[in-house]
Amino acid sequence: HTFSILLNNRDEFLDRKSQPAAVHHFGKACHEEGDNVISGLDVEGGGTWLGINRHGRIAMLTNITEEARRRNTSRGNLVSDFLLSSTKQTMDQYVEELTKTAVTEEERATHQDYAGFNLMLISVASEDNASEPAKPGGTVRRPRMALVTNYGGGGVLSARWLDEQESALHGISNGVDHKTMHLWTKVKEGQDSLEASIKP
Repeated sequence: HTFSILLNNRDEFLDRKSQPAAVHHFGKACHEEGDNVISGLDVEGGGTWLGINRHGRIAMLTNITEEARRRNTSRGNLVSDFLLSSTKQTMDQYVEELTKTAVTEEERATHQDYAGFNLMLISVASEDNASEPAKPGGTVRRPRMALVTNYGGGGVLSARWLDEQESALHGISNGVDHKTMHLWTKVKEGQDSLEASIKP
């Protein structure tokens, strides 16, 4: 049997109000039951840090450690937007649109002024995995994974697709993408511990 393990820890201020995981659609119009999302809810920002939908999409967000500053756009909405876009956009279309560079500084300040973040997007949905047809016996498709980041507050959004090795076992933290910077020790130790624990 094919299975996946997801470990997540929300690193947030204790006094920031949130609601526990539940089935919902972030208060937006929901035309089909399949549009619903399972996630916690950040009461202040209206988004979430981790969620899954019925189409087979998962998204999780980490905040890059940096000096606090109020921004015009909420990072938590990146997760909800991806999870709610399943019936409107493929994963490729979503990533392309999200990382499209703003034409003007005004547009960027309005739509892309996020505090530092790493956004992991995962999908086993058929519409997001056209190159890998369904397998016999109900075996789950290998997930497609993309990492979207701005490398720090106010930065330009960029994305890269994870290769097969990274997709098999991957970790992200409050630092920048380890493809450009040294992998944090806690991430390396976490990956090693997980790999050791699941070996037959």
